[in-house]
Amino acid sequence: MSREPGRRFQRLCVYGGSSSKVSEEYLRLASTLGETLAKRKIGLVFGGGKVGLMGAVADAVLAHEGEVIGVIPRDMVELEQAHQGCTSLRVVDTMHERKALMASLADGFIALPGGWGTLDEIAEVTTWTQLNIHLKPVGLLNRAGYWDHLLLWAEKACQEGFMTATSAKMLLASDDPEALLELLATAELPAEFRWQPPVLPKEPLPLQEGQLVTVGQRPLRVGLAIGEGAYARVFGAVCEETGQEVAIKEMRCGQGAGILPDASLQRANYEVKVMRLLSEPSEEGEALRVPKFLDHQFWDLAPAEPGAFLCRVAMTRRPGQALISWLEERSVCSSPAASTTSYCSDFLRAALSARELLSQLAPTFAQLNSIAMHRDVNARNILVFCPNSALEGGHAAPKDTSSLEFTLLDFGSSLDFHTWSATTGEGSWSVENPTGDARYWGPASWVRFLHGPHAMSDGLQQQYSQGLDAFALGICTLEVLSKLHGSFSLPKEAGEDPQIELMESINQFQKAWSRYWSFAILCFEKLAEYSQMVCFNEQQRATQLWEDTLWLCSAPPHRVRALRVARLRECRLRIREVVGLREGSQVLRNLACSILFRPARRGRPTAM
Repeated sequence: MSREPGRRFQRLCVYGGSSSKVSEEYLRLASTLGETLAKRKIGLVFGGGKVGLMGAVADAVLAHEGEVIGVIPRDMVELEQAHQGCTSLRVVDTMHERKALMASLADGFIALPGGWGTLDEIAEVTTWTQLNIHLKPVGLLNRAGYWDHLLLWAEKACQEGFMTATSAKMLLASDDPEALLELLATAELPAEFRWQPPVLPKEPLPLQEGQLVTVGQRPLRVGLAIGEGAYARVFGAVCEETGQEVAIKEMRCGQGAGILPDASLQRANYEVKVMRLLSEPSEEGEALRVPKFLDHQFWDLAPAEPGAFLCRVAMTRRPGQALISWLEERSVCSSPAASTTSYCSDFLRAALSARELLSQLAPTFAQLNSIAMHRDVNARNILVFCPNSALEGGHAAPKDTSSLEFTLLDFGSSLDFHTWSATTGEGSWSVENPTGDARYWGPASWVRFLHGPHAMSDGLQQQYSQGLDAFALGICTLEVLSKLHGSFSLPKEAGEDPQIELMESINQFQKAWSRYWSFAILCFEKLAEYSQMVCFNEQQRATQLWEDTLWLCSAPPHRVRALRVARLRECRLRIREVVGLREGSQVLRNLACSILFRPARRGRPTAM
């Protein structure tokens, strides 16, 4: 169960009877609830009617200058049953649309006494909380014991095995509005994720520059496209209400033309969940280095595309560019070190930049890997913001590395960590193949991909099931260190310098990294070519290329591991040499400790 002490509500949805032929006590209760909501600055979402308890609660909120949003079917408006004093009156076509929109607008739900309609509405939103379609508290205003028999039924359902005690306790009750609001504010909600198809609105407007679209409840003015991948497109946008710069990620999922086989609704919905959880502050209270989740929405693309769905996620827009392009730009434009002093100082700057990457993203990965395994950590999915983008004196690494800002992106390949780290079952490491950019795969990923889970030793199993993200982050760190240093040859006068041994060790590291990275790129290109052939149904050529890839990677599992581990160990060895020779450099020692990984424990990267 998940407890959120002091939960604050922007709006609450209130259900209640529409009959006026009821006891005055119930009408007074509705008015008291409306007054309480208004005084607490909590907006009201209700069924849009002007009579009965619905009308009484709306009148009370309006009388105290509160916000009232009514949602009503068109035929009720035509019968002149709509409340005309609402702050906003939303007219829909069907009862199903009415209930879905009311639920999406509210942060929680209260049922006043009512009939079948009220019972249907409160039962549905309670079920949605149970199934984790939303995480919103539900309560009954139980004046004069009106709901006692419903609460007794829930107890009976528990006794007979039709309901768990946890599910029964989700339905809170009090005869006093103030007390019920306090219960809702501290309610425990289910933490387990169980996906169910959401109620989907009509087809959305296309994402085009200048177009005004709505994602959830946020009106957004679309800007330029800022990124595109195999699964999604990302656009810049501005919130019409606040002027805030945001990003919109659009994903096509389900089944249909152009949709990848593993781009399922469940996958898109889980990505939304991970982003929502990471938008909360960490245990230490600091904000994580990820875009903040703002809102999302699904659309059913049927009947034009049966089985296909569209998901859009609105998030804050983080500054910067992809780490991979930033490194390429700076390494291409930099100049080779002209002296032994600049050769060593360039390496120190690169080491400080690499350390900044690790120290900034460490809390994010610690939090992420308590929830999910990212599975696609690479330099394309890390943003870097460098306030002073100009090269200083031909140096690739910035002088002030503390000004760098790193951000982790794209949780589309994430899987629940506990499911992933289990030995068997759907979503576990033994069932799921490696994914993402193969240049950042470790030996475990390659053995798992080429030979299957049974070929993996205990050490490789641990690396794959526990340390997958940590290994990829380590490769990103080495990439930063190498490309920001940039000098692959020693200065001419290096032989006469007293620090020649240090410089030779740095140079050996660069050569070791170059050999490792060249091999990783070659394997990546072969794998990309193989995947393309499979997609185009060129089975014979794909089979031949697969055999070539097995040969390239030294087919037997122990040789695959030995080759890749040997090359990575060579990089680590050179780092150790640099640290050993540079006794006064705590920076380099810290960096080396960060990228020389130890076995992961409790599902978190030990490099953190």
